[in-house]
Amino acid sequence: MPKIRRVLHIRTSPDGITWTPGKSFGADGPYLPDDQLIVPDDLDYPDTEFYHLSAIELNGFWAGIMVKYVSQPAVLPNRKPWPHGPFLDYEWWISSDGITWERPFRENSGLEKTPHDLAYNLMQPIKVGDELRWVSNGLVYQQNQRRMFYAYCRANAEVVTSLIPLSDNPLSVEVSFEAVRRQEDSALLQGYLMAELLDESGNVIPGFERDKCLFMPDKSTQLKLKWGDNYLPENSSVRLRLCFRDVRLYSVSY
Repeated sequence: MPKIRRVLHIRTSPDGITWTPGKSFGADGPYLPDDQLIVPDDLDYPDTEFYHLSAIELNGFWAGIMVKYVSQPAVLPNRKPWPHGPFLDYEWWISSDGITWERPFRENSGLEKTPHDLAYNLMQPIKVGDELRWVSNGLVYQQNQRRMFYAYCRANAEVVTSLIPLSDNPLSVEVSFEAVRRQEDSALLQGYLMAELLDESGNVIPGFERDKCLFMPDKSTQLKLKWGDNYLPENSSVRLRLCFRDVRLYSVSY
């Protein structure tokens, strides 16, 4: 748009009828203050524009699919006055309240191979069990909620979860051993996952050390955590420390 970068602002409503701000904003305004706009940051391309954010409520937090765009120069031949696409990129954004958003998954998300036309048309999905389903151009696309985001490190890494209240069910970790996914031969079949349990003070619980819960590269994607003959301690809540290499670490669940 002439002299205007397309950026988003969030409108809120208690009932879906009355909205604040009262008007959406476009090429002709009204323009909102910069602190109310979702604008590019230092890690974005300088001329990044944001098309739209499709937000999904997921078990106490919000995940938003942001579609990004960079327009081509106006001097290019055969350029129409109001060209659209192809879209530059899309990524998952995260929010605790649906208003303030963070961007921890610029690269590591389940959107990697999503077709551009689908990303642009993504709206509220249909939830079927653990799956999110979208209908676009006569096709149905699905995404498992447990595999939407992941932590990854090609070298050695570790992460510690927030406190997890325990139940009678064993803990499971959703993973992907990348050497297996890449179909590498045995000489390059590196990677591992180790898990240990910490008490509320951050101390390792005796009997639940990392060397007692070790997984090597395998086709399995849902690993049930077990330390010797024990699945869980008697604690009411624990933290899970996961040490891994060349593993996509998706989620922890019962």
